[in-house]
Amino acid sequence: MIFRAIEIESWGCFTTPLAIGPLAEGVNVIHGPNATGKSTLASALARGLFDRHKVSGSDAEALRPWGRDVGPRIAIEFAHAGVEYRLEKRFLVGPSSRLLRREGSGFALVAEGEAADERVRAILSATPAGKGLSKSSNWGIAQVLWAPQGELRLDETSRDAEVRLRDAIGASTSSPEGERLERRIDEEWSKIFTPKGQLKRGQGASRLVTVEADRRRVEDELARACADLAAFEEASRKLEALRDGHASLAKDQQLTKDRLVELRARATAYLELVAKEEKIASEESAARDRAAAIDRRVRALADVRAKRRELETSKGDVAAKLPALEAEVGARAGEVNRLAARLAETRAALDDLESMRIELDDARRFRAASEKEATLRPRIDRIDELDRRIAASGSRPSTAPSRDELSAIGRAAAARDQARAVLDASALRLEITAEAPVEIEAPEQRRLAPGESVEVRGTPEVSIRIRGVGIVRARGPSDLGASPADALRKADETLSALMQPFGATDVESLEKRARERESSEATVQAMKLERDTLLAGSNPATLRSELDRAHRETVELRARRPDWTNSAPHVESMEEAYTKHHASLVPLVRALEDEHKTAARSHADAEQSWFRERTKFESLPAQIQREIDAERRLVDEDGLDEAARAAACEDAALAWRAATAAARIAKEERREFGGDPAGDVVRTEQSLERLDDAERRAFEAVKLAEGALNDRADEGAYSTVARLEEQRARLADDEARERRRADALECLRSAIAKARAEVVDLLVRPIRARVEKSLPRIVGGEIGSLEFGADFRPRAIRPEPGGDAVGLDALSGGTAEQLHFATRLALAEVLSEKAREVIVLDDPLVFTDAERMVRIAEVLAEAGARCQILLFTCHPERYRGLPVAREFDLAAIRRADPAKR
Repeated sequence: MIFRAIEIESWGCFTTPLAIGPLAEGVNVIHGPNATGKSTLASALARGLFDRHKVSGSDAEALRPWGRDVGPRIAIEFAHAGVEYRLEKRFLVGPSSRLLRREGSGFALVAEGEAADERVRAILSATPAGKGLSKSSNWGIAQVLWAPQGELRLDETSRDAEVRLRDAIGASTSSPEGERLERRIDEEWSKIFTPKGQLKRGQGASRLVTVEADRRRVEDELARACADLAAFEEASRKLEALRDGHASLAKDQQLTKDRLVELRARATAYLELVAKEEKIASEESAARDRAAAIDRRVRALADVRAKRRELETSKGDVAAKLPALEAEVGARAGEVNRLAARLAETRAALDDLESMRIELDDARRFRAASEKEATLRPRIDRIDELDRRIAASGSRPSTAPSRDELSAIGRAAAARDQARAVLDASALRLEITAEAPVEIEAPEQRRLAPGESVEVRGTPEVSIRIRGVGIVRARGPSDLGASPADALRKADETLSALMQPFGATDVESLEKRARERESSEATVQAMKLERDTLLAGSNPATLRSELDRAHRETVELRARRPDWTNSAPHVESMEEAYTKHHASLVPLVRALEDEHKTAARSHADAEQSWFRERTKFESLPAQIQREIDAERRLVDEDGLDEAARAAACEDAALAWRAATAAARIAKEERREFGGDPAGDVVRTEQSLERLDDAERRAFEAVKLAEGALNDRADEGAYSTVARLEEQRARLADDEARERRRADALECLRSAIAKARAEVVDLLVRPIRARVEKSLPRIVGGEIGSLEFGADFRPRAIRPEPGGDAVGLDALSGGTAEQLHFATRLALAEVLSEKAREVIVLDDPLVFTDAERMVRIAEVLAEAGARCQILLFTCHPERYRGLPVAREFDLAAIRRADPAKR
């Protein structure tokens, strides 16, 4: 199959119809900058050929033009097996599919709907997609011939593509009988082994694994039977040992019980001593608390009486301070008032300074507005004058030709002069010289004197009639086409038609008019430049608005300051006077403000000190009374006088010392008794529990050992060992037989795999030969040998003969890209040996440098002689070296008028 033309509409970025064609049968370069739709066009070509017209889903919805609810449409004209076809498809909205075949001078319908889709897929050996858009695995042979952007590497090869390639190469991997035998061997092998070559286990395990498992199970049972036989003999010896151990544990159990009775009696005595010690300690604590309470009351009375005396002394001191503090507050207030009066006087003078500042600001504004008015008024007048002159120049009609019109007139005049020269050069000349007086008609009648000559010119013939002699005619060739006279006439007509609008008859006057027109235009341009300079990026309305504002401001200021009507204010003098007054008054105001603030703070501090001492003086009587009340409450609590309180304090201290001595004696008695035996009691009880448990378990072990020994005596261990040894021997023979069968199948399968590898090598040899021929040309040197798989894809590279193979991941990005490019070309050339096929490449060489691109162009040109190539790229300059290639500038085609495409 090869493509003739492509038409697309309402597809992705293509909102208007676009046609590409006619396409060459060799190399076609479809190029344009990024985002012009190259990849969209390549994708649409695949979608049109391989997808059902009723395809749906989110991927199909993405085919619509962005933001439009229309149905994408595509039409593809192609040739296959000597027949020309046209496929028309519409998706999503009113989906349809029509396949037409050229019959005579036009196309006739062959199939439509699903039938049309199926016919195209049959031509391409493609398979229908399950749901949604088709994948490259559904594309049949196009899977190896088409490389979408970023997918130059052939990651997989479908079964249909492999069959087509084998048919093209003319090789077969096996005969029907061989395939049946191979299938039988694979079936038997798969019953024993997993796909990775391991023995099958679990559900569906092979007989070899089952027999091996049975043999191991019997061996385990035999080992257990032998162990049971040995255990019977060992159990007899252990039973006596268990009986001896049980008797020893019973003896230790009784000794521990006697020790526990002694420890419990000692623990009871220890608890009695602890209780006595705790009672005496409680009595000691109570005596200590009584003594401490009486002592606290005595101390509290002393503290209250001392605090009362201190407050009475402080009251006298504060009363003595108050008159001096009050006098200081009055003095500070007088100073604050004096400074406030001076500050008010100075600030009044500063208000006069503010009126001077306002007048100075008005003067500055008056001068700025006056200067602006004086500058803008002549500038605006000049702009108005230039506008009038420019408008007057544009209103006069021009009878002078433009430079292009003058050039056309000059060319027409030159053509007329050339036609005239040709007419003169081609005319026949006939000269008559009279030897005697003679009358002639040439063409008018005249008389020639002796020696006089006349020349007659004309074309294609001239004639002279000599009276009394006859007519003399001269003829030239008559098959020269249009005569020079006709050419001259047409040239005159053309020149007249060009000059007629300007009312001129000669070129020189028109040239003079053109020069005058150019001079006038230059003058207008100069005036426009001057006008733009005066405007300085503004516009006349803005300038007039600024002039009006300046004028209004001067009028307003003159109304406010009438003395400025006849003479403008002297701004500099006003600034000097204002600066002088400002320099003298402002520092003085600031100094007075600082003094006033300092005096105010001192006055506030004095007032605060007076208020604080006055408040303290007023609060002292209440504090003294509180201390007197507290003393009275403390005395009333015990109702004792000073002597009785001192005696009670001494008695409480004596009682505390006596309780302390009794507590020390009780503690010494407990220490002489020793530690608390409760822990020994607990440990002995635990030890007894362990001995009880051990004795019980020992008794049970003796009973179990006796029962087990009796059971083993009844099992017949010797007969069991003999029976299991016989089963083990039989299963070992079965296992060896199954293993020989598995080894035989493995050997047969390896032999078939080796034979298949040899056939695969024969199958891929034409592809490998082409790649190993073209790739060194591209990279500019030897690369070694290549290894291909049965799916016709490169697997590895062997840099040195006989050396180790290296994976393709070891290649540089550029070399790997060029290897896959050469592989695609080789596959296309093999498929094109019987009929020309098309290879579609979308920006395939992104990592290739300029030097290799030159050599790739040669390889592409050679491939283009055998197959059609559609190359989509945003770098057309990289393919300029192709000697024969048809280029389609996608951006230029899209910019063109749709009616002219």
